[in-house]
Amino acid sequence: MMATAPLLAGQYQSIPSETTIWFDAPAKSFTESSPMGNGRLGAMMFGGVNEERIVLNESSVWSGSPQNSDRPDAYKVLPEIRRLLLEGKNPEAEALVNANFTCQGPGSGGAQYGCYQVLGNLHLFFAGDASAPFQNYRRQLDLNDAITDLHFDQGGVTCQREMFVSAPAQAMVLKLSASKPGQISFTASLDRPERFQTVASARNELLMTGQLDNGTDGKGVKYAARVRILHHGGKLSVHYGRDRLPRVFRTSNDRSIGGVVNRYEPRCPQVLSIAAQGPYRRLSKIF
Repeated sequence: MMATAPLLAGQYQSIPSETTIWFDAPAKSFTESSPMGNGRLGAMMFGGVNEERIVLNESSVWSGSPQNSDRPDAYKVLPEIRRLLLEGKNPEAEALVNANFTCQGPGSGGAQYGCYQVLGNLHLFFAGDASAPFQNYRRQLDLNDAITDLHFDQGGVTCQREMFVSAPAQAMVLKLSASKPGQISFTASLDRPERFQTVASARNELLMTGQLDNGTDGKGVKYAARVRILHHGGKLSVHYGRDRLPRVFRTSNDRSIGGVVNRYEPRCPQVLSIAAQGPYRRLSKIF
């Protein structure tokens, strides 16, 4: 969830060091970002001051498609492989393994095998002087509650971002706060490396959809990701697929479970709407 709210003096409190992973600068690489997740959804916050990037993941975003790679008669040569190994004839045994125990068809060597893919990136581009200095930067992940908290001072204003991934709500939640009113202004965008389209599906929503490559006809897993804005005060506008002040993020796709295809398109906004109705602090109770 992402909301805008005043930040009270002294509101920020440090947490015990033994349960804290913290940084004093924005992440320069993926491994320096702050990881959050609930087992299905994942997020990596880079914590940039003027430009925030949050890498988004969902457990079933895979390319590729099913293929018949079984070798039903492989077991018949297993006694011979064992005999060769016991006689020290390893090259001969290896040749039989490669000839009979590898996948038939392309296996892992072709595009049909597929791979896990990133869902996308949520970008926040903050208004203001990009060269303005900032102080007292701290980005910390509390391992007790899986919440990442970022705060810094810039231009006489203390800015704070708080993010977590809710398990009950199945949503990624990001809240923005500032110590002075009217100091939070940014544009938001959703993208990924390939096969996506992002539109403003409503005045307060971004929708990214696409279909991954299945390795045969290109019609693989379909996915949908949404950002919904629930802002407190200020103005909201849409410009060429970007909008302001996102709050709740939700994603789903059309993977098959037990032969039944999930209705990913209606489920995505439905679950997001339920999450958006809940109080922020209730959503933060992720366990």
